[in-house]
Amino acid sequence: MDSIVSLISSSITLIILSASLHHHVHVRKNGPLPHASTFLKANNFLYAPASLLFFFVLVCSFESFVPLSGFGVERFLLRFCTYVRTHDEQLRYIFHLSKIYEYIDVLLVLATGGRIGWHFGFHHLTTPYLTYIRVLRHHTGWKLLASLNTLHHAFMYAYFGGIPHFRPILPFTGILQLVVGLAGEGVIASTKGNSRSADEPVVIWPHVVSMALLGMYFVLFALELAESAAMRKSGETKGTVLDGANGGGDEKGDGVDELREKLRN
Repeated sequence: MDSIVSLISSSITLIILSASLHHHVHVRKNGPLPHASTFLKANNFLYAPASLLFFFVLVCSFESFVPLSGFGVERFLLRFCTYVRTHDEQLRYIFHLSKIYEYIDVLLVLATGGRIGWHFGFHHLTTPYLTYIRVLRHHTGWKLLASLNTLHHAFMYAYFGGIPHFRPILPFTGILQLVVGLAGEGVIASTKGNSRSADEPVVIWPHVVSMALLGMYFVLFALELAESAAMRKSGETKGTVLDGANGGGDEKGDGVDELREKLRN
């Protein structure tokens, strides 16, 4: 089953790369595709609540999670939590498939005439392989990073869908998931390395691969945040000069569209 999933992921990656190149060439020649912006916003509206729902499911699946009482739903929550805890494999497959689904982001952004930054492109193309290695095959401690990732996506896609109030927390939730992921992988790898025995082989390479990819995500995300901050600062400076020259006229842009592209994680 895992080999089939791996083959599907590799095939879809090749298809998406080919389709992305075609989209890029077509849009440069003919302009954005009709209704692409509508489809992109609809995808954001759908994916935000789906991410929030999956975050709730993952939180319920933690053994230490105890539903709050006093709301009249504690019995239902206890039964629900028990149910999801016994379906860990299904949750892992859903999370992995959701990362393959996110390839649609690449196509829709290109179809609207948007550009694909290094972080956006590298992250979206490699995440399915990360989840294949660290969620499907070697899944020790997968839920913590997955829950932070789905929470971040709930806020991010809601923002892209047109809710600006989530904008200030996106850098924090984006960095948080990566820092926690890196620290968690380090702890797991160290613990496994110290518990080696002659009778039982210990597999550490998946955690090393995961740390390498998460480290790349962190560096690229930090660079894009720094670039966005510099761009906003430059825009504010130019706006101040223009305001003075135009008697206070509102000539400066806030760079929201550019920031939305750079915050994609």
